[in-house]
Amino acid sequence: MAPSDYKNFKAKNAIVTGAADGIGRGIALRLASDGINLVINDLPSKQAQLDTLVKEIQAKGVKAVTHAGDVTDKAVNEALVSTCVKSFGSLDVMVCNAGTAFIKSIAETPYEEVEDLINTNFKSMWHGYNSAAQQMIKQDKGGRIIGAASSVAKKGYPMMAAYSSSKFCVRGLTQSAAQEWGQFGITVNSYCPGVIWTPLIETLGNALQGVLGQSGESPKEMWAKSCALKRVGEPDDIAGVVSWFASKDSGYVTGQNLNVDGGGLFD
Repeated sequence: MAPSDYKNFKAKNAIVTGAADGIGRGIALRLASDGINLVINDLPSKQAQLDTLVKEIQAKGVKAVTHAGDVTDKAVNEALVSTCVKSFGSLDVMVCNAGTAFIKSIAETPYEEVEDLINTNFKSMWHGYNSAAQQMIKQDKGGRIIGAASSVAKKGYPMMAAYSSSKFCVRGLTQSAAQEWGQFGITVNSYCPGVIWTPLIETLGNALQGVLGQSGESPKEMWAKSCALKRVGEPDDIAGVVSWFASKDSGYVTGQNLNVDGGGLFD
């Protein structure tokens, strides 16, 4: 079937990983507002947060279930897809949002920590993208695969070498997957957040200021100066982009790694 035959794609059911808080939570709520049923995922330690989020999603008039698990495990990704299909009938949108970061120099970072970060930020994407794609190919009605990259997937920064490396991997995977799966009507794109204000970003900002010996302004004030809009982003800023990637309107966009950073970087 030619890709043009998938132009009437409509998203009905989605998976969002790393959904318990921060950007993932914002994405899940936005997709629910768009009328999309959801399987939401995060680590088992965040089950209580997932349970609360399910109630908020259901209050928007759509269906939602939780499936906790570590998405660095291939089997967990396959189980997420199975849960979505069994619960709602199909998988239309996969949002691989799970990720983490730390601030540390190259010299002070044991490779074991690099490996752990790459597992969380890239291995999880590898398994998530592929598990979703195989189901979408089987369904033969197209699909949307959306991943979390970063502005550091476009440019490396000091004290963020491990994080940047992991996100460059996501960028490459996104471009390659788009070319392999485009023939099946599946688009593959990533969002590249700049500074989006979440508890993780606040922690990273404090750590970076400590390493650099900076003081006198908050991390939020420091980072707001780094982009054209002179403010840090909010999870809703990313959620709006993901909503568009998941929609019919983005049907001729694939293999893109879109900056969502208030004008911090210009490709």
